[in-house]
Amino acid sequence: MQMRAILVLISFSFFPALAETSSISLPAFFFRNSSVTGSESSFILESAGMRAWFRSDAISFQIHGSGTTLRFAGANPRTQIEGEDATGGHVNFITGTDTQTGLEIYSRIRYHEIYPGIDLEYEGTKRHVKSQFILAPGADPRAIRLVFDGLASIAADGSLAAKNAKAHMQPATADARNIQNT
Repeated sequence: MQMRAILVLISFSFFPALAETSSISLPAFFFRNSSVTGSESSFILESAGMRAWFRSDAISFQIHGSGTTLRFAGANPRTQIEGEDATGGHVNFITGTDTQTGLEIYSRIRYHEIYPGIDLEYEGTKRHVKSQFILAPGADPRAIRLVFDGLASIAADGSLAAKNAKAHMQPATADARNIQNT
């Protein structure tokens, strides 16, 4: 029986004002970027008021017109990002002469071996985007290096926040636990 550790570092709450006033209740979802968006991202997250582009070295968040980027310093440049938990739904893009239809929707994505022995998983719900690092036995969590650009700031109490007049992203408290694999 092997043990693996899961370190939940970031769980962002976003657009609370919109969620309280909007009658739209769509869950966040991921789809593979078919290059229709003109970016080099592997996956895109869509949700009310938020879009995120997932690349092997960074994630760019756009929330109500303002953005921040989370970079993975020292990460594996060849990490593979895969969709997990297909929802059965699809999205379509029609932009000028480029039409992409039937792009599969996923409820989460996983970065494989983003750091040695460490995977990174992102999952979306209606008002949260949650990430967790999954460490294989013997993996060193000190390899994880996250750098925020843009909206992010560190408060006097040491907590991290990314906010503007319309949006607020607040990481949850880090949680580390062991999970038994059989």
